Amino acid sequence: MVFTTANVAEGDTVPQGYLHQWEKLDGITHIFAVRDNPAMEGDPPQCVEERGIEDCSVPRDRVLSEAVPWDNTDGIPGNVTFADLSEYFCQDGTCPPVVGNVLVYRDYHHISTLYSRTMAGAVEKELRRAGLFK
Repeated sequence: MVFTTANVAEGDTVPQGYLHQWEKLDGITHIFAVRDNPAMEGDPPQCVEERGIEDCSVPRDRVLSEAVPWDNTDGIPGNVTFADLSEYFCQDGTCPPVVGNVLVYRDYHHISTLYSRTMAGAVEKELRRAGLFK
């Protein structure tokens, strides 16, 4: 199985380059593609330290497309399963830099190691739903 992102930041489609690469793997392996996490503005750790969580949160509609990227994309190979984990990054229309006392980002678009560990259960749930985790 290949685990990858399904789009880029707030993009509302799956990039054609992704589809092209996934097609090469059709019949060879399964692709598990997750919606990209929102990209924050600036440096979240520094922002939280200097201004606090609320002042560093961003509106969801500014960092994530309303559209689910794979719903707007034709030609998706049959070996691809998608998962949207954005509910773990944004709640009530806002994407905070800290969730449950855990810093989500290590820079503007990469999540922290600790936050990625908190996501293990959610990823496992999606893998099981897709029949890719036993």
